[in-house]
Amino acid sequence: MQKFSICLAVFIFSSLSAESSSETMKNGCSDGTSLLGQASELRPCIISRTPPSTGAGFWSNFLVILAGIDQADKRGWIPVVDMENNQTLYNESTRVLNTMNAWEYFFEQPGGMTLDQVIGPHAMYNGGGNGRVFSRAYTVQPKEKDVRRAKELITKYIKVKKYILDEVDGYIEPGIHENILGVHVRGTDRRQGTDHHFLTSSVDVYLEEAKKLNEIYQFSQIYLACDELETVEMFKQVFSDRLIVTKAYRVSALTNLDDPLKSWLHEAARPLHKYNLGREVLIDTLLLARCGHLLIGPSNVSHVAIYFAEGVPMIHEVASPGMFNAKLPKK
Repeated sequence: MQKFSICLAVFIFSSLSAESSSETMKNGCSDGTSLLGQASELRPCIISRTPPSTGAGFWSNFLVILAGIDQADKRGWIPVVDMENNQTLYNESTRVLNTMNAWEYFFEQPGGMTLDQVIGPHAMYNGGGNGRVFSRAYTVQPKEKDVRRAKELITKYIKVKKYILDEVDGYIEPGIHENILGVHVRGTDRRQGTDHHFLTSSVDVYLEEAKKLNEIYQFSQIYLACDELETVEMFKQVFSDRLIVTKAYRVSALTNLDDPLKSWLHEAARPLHKYNLGREVLIDTLLLARCGHLLIGPSNVSHVAIYFAEGVPMIHEVASPGMFNAKLPKK
């Protein structure tokens, strides 16, 4: 096997999620020498996230990893994602698809190298570098510069597993379809209120907006991504057989959400539940990315759908009613 000088770059984030208004990585390596500005050198760079105590969502984790890939790309390093030694809420206790690395449940390694190839006793541990923030909880649409850069990185490094793409293709064909309205309704904790995140508008608001847009554009199909059972029923009553929904795990709007560890979401009694939660939100988001029109509020799901879209979807914003127990960030 070709020998590389090993750089282990563990990107440590202490804020609640990538949806926070800012997440940065400290510069410097184990001997105190800054790696910023050093000449590019072909070497693997292991990227991970140390999650907050309450864990973090699928796309929050992804966007932290994408920030790490951004830094590796700028230095000419080979990114390798570690969600085995630095686990997430989506890791199972047994192997899934012959791996313990939750990243590899859903994606290929971005640089074509595995953890086994790069971890060793002579690894140099690096404190990270400045992380681009690809998502902010208070915006519906990401900044244009972030969209451009995210698309570049996704095209170059993010390889979704074929079995996932095959399932997505079964709902909506590849491409971006102007005759499909994609709607993302974030309920549960965002509807009832969570520290440092925006509240989401009610299902009624989304449904009324979807009806208005349908009157204008006469969509052939409406794709709905949501986390509450009642939302599906409300949209079915209006759009009937034109509505597309996946068989994802959803809870009732009446669910008690007091547990900050979200046991109501992550501890359901079904086989490989944690893995399946990740698979389902990935599929939901990739399907949104194929819709020519998006009816969305502030969410990582919405941002990543824009990043993955092959074209430029028309965005219809649903404003948030405000922050829960937090001040608006400074612009």
